[in-house]
Amino acid sequence: MVLGVTFDIVRVIEIGKLKKEVMYINDFLKRESIGKINIKSLDENITVSNKKLEIELETNLKKIITIATYIDNINKHDNLNNALSINTIKSNELSTISDYLELTKSKLNKSSEEIQDVEDSKNNNSNKFYKQLIESINIENYKKKITMNLQLIDNLEKILEFLKNNQDYKIEDNNMVFFKRNSYEELSKIINQMDMMSLNIFNYILTSDNDGPYINASNITLYEGIGVNLNSKITCVDEIDGNVPCVIEGSFDKNKIGSYPIKISATDKSGITSQKTIYVNIIEKAKLKYYTEIIRNYNTVIVYELDENKEYTKIAKVFPCSTGRNGKTPTGIFYTRKGSAWGPLLGGVWGQYYTVITGNILFHSVPYYTKSKDNLEWEEYNKLGSEASAGCVRLSVADAKWIFDNCPSGMKVKIYDGELPTGVSKPTAIKIDGNSSFRGWDPTDPDPNNPYHKFTSPTELE
Repeated sequence: MVLGVTFDIVRVIEIGKLKKEVMYINDFLKRESIGKINIKSLDENITVSNKKLEIELETNLKKIITIATYIDNINKHDNLNNALSINTIKSNELSTISDYLELTKSKLNKSSEEIQDVEDSKNNNSNKFYKQLIESINIENYKKKITMNLQLIDNLEKILEFLKNNQDYKIEDNNMVFFKRNSYEELSKIINQMDMMSLNIFNYILTSDNDGPYINASNITLYEGIGVNLNSKITCVDEIDGNVPCVIEGSFDKNKIGSYPIKISATDKSGITSQKTIYVNIIEKAKLKYYTEIIRNYNTVIVYELDENKEYTKIAKVFPCSTGRNGKTPTGIFYTRKGSAWGPLLGGVWGQYYTVITGNILFHSVPYYTKSKDNLEWEEYNKLGSEASAGCVRLSVADAKWIFDNCPSGMKVKIYDGELPTGVSKPTAIKIDGNSSFRGWDPTDPDPNNPYHKFTSPTELE
């Protein structure tokens, strides 16, 4: 009986099986008095009595051993089946996987050519014992395994090409999640072929994209005569597809007071459309309740409100502030824009309740070392009423919050050097005791956790 690699183990080629075949060859040659092949290791020379036959046998048997070893290594380490696993996709660039598949295909094609060389050698050799010897090695099993691996690589390359050219998927936990779109049909055919071959690739889920894009847009209020580029104020983002185009319908007349509807729509790759309507409100400047002046050389903020004649004559608030050192707070007339309850500041610090005056010049609280209400730069707080900032207008938390809560975007702010209005004195701020255990808190912060709230008299605050 020929000890070849039988069909029931086509999927696993073991070097041990090949060694048994070589043992059979030894016995076969001995019986036929041709000579003996001595193989103590895979690299050791083969010797027979006929020199030409010896060389041909040695060459072709070593080819078979090399081919079987390579096929066995592919199968043993399961490299091809794992080429497109979730872990390899996460850890490798797709181009790296592609390079591995190309290299493997090249080696398999070379193995196929070498098997053909062995078969050609058998057909061209007149020695019947030599022919029987080569025929005793079950080369067909190696050929079938090479063909199967080449088919697998072909399918893996198709999937890889799909992943490179399509973004209709995402990785969640240990699954590739594909969305029910036209592009999935192409991949589905390939995956079905893989399943029929009982070959493993990544775990995958087919799902539907049920949510449309999020339209990030809100109502806009502008002074009469001031325009805005709507494209710069509106973005449309889909959870799956990322940024998608916004379609904006409608317009407004910046010179005519009124409320103008603007319709916005966005469609994702699944064909799901979201819609939203916002309004551009053009208003008269005089209809804003408050107007603010910052008298820079006095480090004082004065907020005026409309009187019965719609003139800014009534003083609503007077705040001490810290303007920029060496005149870094610009003078002029500006219009505010709403900020946020917390915001990052120059130097890696944080401020509460900021309102944009112009560019990077803001109203905000005295800075905090971190985004934590108990980590105030208390020494800077004690500078309120004098120049101290890099250009912004610093206020106590209570005063910054009052502007944040009561003064909408578009409030007019005038910054200048001059005298305080008649009857107005330069305001002062509470000082923080550097030895206090809660010096990291702004005394005016309305937060209920503020330890200053337990004090009831100015004497206790000092």
